Amino acid sequence: MAAEKLFNDITKYVPRVLVVVTDGWSSDDVAKPSEELKMSGVIILSVGLGTHYNKAQLNVMASYPKEDHVFTVDFSQMSSIVMAIQDKSCKAAVTAIAEGTTEGVDVSGTGGAGNKCFADSCYMFTKSGKTWTDNQNSCRDKGGDLVSIETEEEWTFINSQIQTLTLAGSNEWHIGLKKVGQHWMWVSGKPLTIVKWQKQQPSGDGNVVVMSKDKPPGSQGLFDDVANEHQRAYICEIPQGNRAGIYGYCQFVLAVE
Repeated sequence: MAAEKLFNDITKYVPRVLVVVTDGWSSDDVAKPSEELKMSGVIILSVGLGTHYNKAQLNVMASYPKEDHVFTVDFSQMSSIVMAIQDKSCKAAVTAIAEGTTEGVDVSGTGGAGNKCFADSCYMFTKSGKTWTDNQNSCRDKGGDLVSIETEEEWTFINSQIQTLTLAGSNEWHIGLKKVGQHWMWVSGKPLTIVKWQKQQPSGDGNVVVMSKDKPPGSQGLFDDVANEHQRAYICEIPQGNRAGIYGYCQFVLAVE
């Protein structure tokens, strides 16, 4: 079956994962269609069912590396293993996008720069966006929020990622910091404790914040307050345990032969 028939257009901007459950003794040619799917960006996991499976055919169908994409189960395990495979495969897809090992997939639908995981969260770095409010709503739709940078270690991680990215124009990303009354608060509800303001900031220009790649020149990862209506790229933070967040990145198809 052609890749375009397996996956619908609604989720064409997210990684596509196909899990094939089989005994591996198909009489049909599996090599060519599997290769076509993989070349189109589909990640294939093959699951050998029972005790007399054909390991060679499982390997032919599966994506590389084989040790991460070939599984074997018996019938009694099927009900409990499907969700485990779904979690593993979708997380693997997110990692593949972030590391550039899966080509031709736009993770955000608006120009995705990539995804990375750190500690208990996964982060989505976009190449474009809208207003701060629109971007926060977009993150909510994915099961997360604009990033709340609450520790020095997290700031170091986020900064290291944006230093590898280049945007047309400002090289700035909306983050989940906003002014509430007279105080700066993260959307997580915690107050600002990691002080990374640019020189002479906040200036009172706005009540939301961007994180800059290299502004002013010679500095990295510093904050600037801007008006909400300014359109910028953005960084989402999604808890790794949030199914809505994981599957917001991943279209999953389970095929049982």
